[in-house]
Order: sequence, then C-alpha cells, then structure tokens
Amino acid sequence: MRPSLLLVALLAVQSFAQAPQSEGWIDSPEAYFATENERAEWNALRTRAERDAFKERYWLRRDPTPGTEQNEFREAILGRIQTADARWTLDESAGSRTSRGMVFVLFGSPARVQQERAPRLERPCIPSAGGPPCTTGGVIEGNEVTEVWTYDRERTRRVLEALGRPSLELTVIVEPSRRTDRLQNPGLVNQYRALLAERTIVNPTLVAARRAPPQPLPKFAVAAALPDPVNHALENPSPSPDPKRSPAGGTAVSWKDSAAPTVIVWFSLSDLEAEDLRDARLFGTIRSDGDTRSFVAPALPAGFFFTTRPGIVVAAELELPPGNYSGSFALARNEGGVLASAAAPIRIPDVRQEFSVSSIVLSGGANPASQDDPTPFRFGTAAVQPRADARFLRSESLWIFFSAANASAPENVTIRTDLRRGSSPVGTAGPSPAQLQQVGERRYVSALEITLGSFEPGAYALYLTVRDREAEVVRRADFQILPD
Repeated sequence: MRPSLLLVALLAVQSFAQAPQSEGWIDSPEAYFATENERAEWNALRTRAERDAFKERYWLRRDPTPGTEQNEFREAILGRIQTADARWTLDESAGSRTSRGMVFVLFGSPARVQQERAPRLERPCIPSAGGPPCTTGGVIEGNEVTEVWTYDRERTRRVLEALGRPSLELTVIVEPSRRTDRLQNPGLVNQYRALLAERTIVNPTLVAARRAPPQPLPKFAVAAALPDPVNHALENPSPSPDPKRSPAGGTAVSWKDSAAPTVIVWFSLSDLEAEDLRDARLFGTIRSDGDTRSFVAPALPAGFFFTTRPGIVVAAELELPPGNYSGSFALARNEGGVLASAAAPIRIPDVRQEFSVSSIVLSGGANPASQDDPTPFRFGTAAVQPRADARFLRSESLWIFFSAANASAPENVTIRTDLRRGSSPVGTAGPSPAQLQQVGERRYVSALEITLGSFEPGAYALYLTVRDREAEVVRRADFQILPD
C-alpha cells in the first residue's frame, strides 16, 4: 500500500484517429494485447458485423474507467502506435509492426536505451608487388546496432508491477542496410505479451460508457410521515427480501473543494432495471439527542457510481449541520414495498474550525473533472466513481480517496492503513506522509492505491488513520475481493 498524488491516478493521453478496419485486425498492433481465448474467438467469426462487435468488446474489456465516455487505454495504445509508425518504419513495414515498435506498444517508453555499434572495419586490402600480404577477406558491412531497452522501478514502475519483475532488459539488433530489426529473445517477449494481455482486462463485465452526462443528485427533503412498512424497515434495517438482487447500501460524508459537508446515501442492486424504480423513493430517519426526523427523496439512477456486476444505483444527498447522528435509510415503492434498507452512524465535522477527514471513498480509479462537474465526489482535479457495491476483482487496483480540512500543515499529516479479513489482521502500512494535495484554502485531498493481486477473495475491512500532530481521525470501509 502506498500513498500517491491524485494526478498519478489520471492518464494524460492524447486522442488519435481510429485505425483502419480490416479482417486481419487480430494480427495488427491494435490486437497485441489479445489473449489466446480472444484470438480463438476472433478466428471463429465469419461476418464483418461480428468482427466489429468483437473489437468493441476488446477495447471495452480494457477500459480503466468503465461507465465514462473516454477509454484511456485505447487512446494510449493508438497513440503509441502512431508514435511507433513515425519513429521506426522500415521500407513498407509500419513502425508499430517492427520489433522496436511492438516493444514500445506493449511496454511503453523504456527508462533508457543504450546503443552499441559494431566495430568499424578497414577497407579491403589490395595486393601490390613487394607489399605486405593481405589478411582481410573482402568487404563486410559491420553496421549493426545493438539497442538495449531497460525498464526500471524508478521510471517505469507500472509495467514492471504488471509483469511481476524488479527490472527488464530487452535487446534489439538493428541492421540499417537490410532495413530490419529483430529481438534477441522473442520467446520471452511473447511470454510477457501474454501476461500483459490477461492483466489489461480490467472491465470483464463490459460496463459500457454512459450515454448522457449525469445530473446532480436529488436532495432529501423533510417528510411529515412515512408509510408503516417503511417505518418498520427503518427501525429494523435488513437486506433486500430478494437475495438475487444482492443489495449494497452505503453512506459517505463528503465535501467539494470549498463546500460544506453533505451526506451521500446510495443503494446498489444487481439485476434491477430503471423501470423497477418507477414508483420508488428513498426514505430516511435521522436521530440525534433524542430527536428523530424523517426525510424523503426521488429514487433516480445515479451516474456517478460504478458497480462490478450489472445493476443500478440510486442515490441522494442529505444536508445536516455538524454533529453526530444515527441514520437509517430505505429504498421502497410508494405502496410500501421495501427493496432494501441499511443503517449507519453519521458524523458531520465542523470543517470551518477542526481538523476534519471525510469518509474514505473506494474506487477503481478517477477521471479528470472540471469545476462545473456535478459529481459530489470531486477530489481536486479528479472525479471519482465510487464502487457502489464495494466489490473488486483481484486483477484490479483499489483506490482510496479522502479529503481533509484545517491541517496544521500538509507535511505534518500522516496516514496508517490497517487491513483485516474477518477478525484476522492482514497487513499494516505506515505511518507515512499523507502527501496531501491542496485544493483550496485549508482544504486538501489525497489518494492511496492497493493492488489486490496478492489477496485471497473474501470480505475485508480497511481502517485508515489520519493524524495531524495530536489530532487523529479513524475511518473504516468494508469491501469484497472477487475471483477474477
């Protein structure tokens, strides 16, 4: 587990035009990351429509920010292909199809490249009367160039983590006179290519881009009375009566760069369709110091969230003054049919005065955000898509985002992470610098990344301790790791 600035989570890529379509696409540089199963699937296709649909699935499986219009992986690979074609084209072979081009498309720019030229040869000896005998046997070109591409932990960490290696050196023999280049160990590169092909699949459920920009979350309004079945569910919160829908309810206390904290409440239900919400609403009760208040909000699909498995997420915002509360929430139809309910303690900090830490938000990553982005989960320049069902695949990274306010100084703030599986501790990291990024007056954000490949599937609890000198705040988030 390591802290990281938010910008590390965002890919700075350039958009490029789509490459021409062809039936031999599976052998093109775009398909360098195709798995053996995908190649077998392609070879069984017979029509252009089937192949076009396959290409869409190929890129969608590798979209690091599913549910958004941008596929950063696709743009990055098309950009590498264009760069390779400009640098290493040999005669009629596109640069991305050469050995150096393939290595660049697969692994990206190396940390360094070392070149060594073959020794310069003398001119051939011409015998002369009375002169010394000739010892050379004719003209040998001797213009080979050996290039060693090195990938190291300092500058190319991500690709080495994907390969499970501390470093990597690849040797390419370039023969300018023959207009060729060749890998010294192509079998090893093919092994690495197959490994990367599997690990680039980060969206196996093929979550597609949303078709319209998300709208701001609806607000909870005070309700005079609630239906009796809803009251009963709020007093006795329990999972959905339909186990196939696997509900997950969540709350988060969050704030934007300069705004007051709000409570975001959501329910994620698999196999739920938008039409199931036609007569549904979100209900809630808030208790504090013996006082109980009821709230209601429209149950609308929320586009700010992501789920590992198909389903729908409904969410709303609740505004409360600073204090400690006990909250209960339910998703129910107007006639009282309860779809899901949940309860959670809620603490609203006074971000104007005290050292404060938001709820921790678990996500698979982040996208760039503009100042007018309606998402309630904007952390500086990053728009985060919380994992609404709190489920992650082992092949993913789990990103933890949080906001802080009123730190004595950014360099004074440290974090410690404790991970537990049931009652068993799994690992502890820190204390280490929080690496806060300032986003406003006395407002900060930070992010952590946990790679999940070494953890067994199961239910986990993550504790994040944020400390500023004598002030200490502990936040908890539960999540599940699923088999790939």
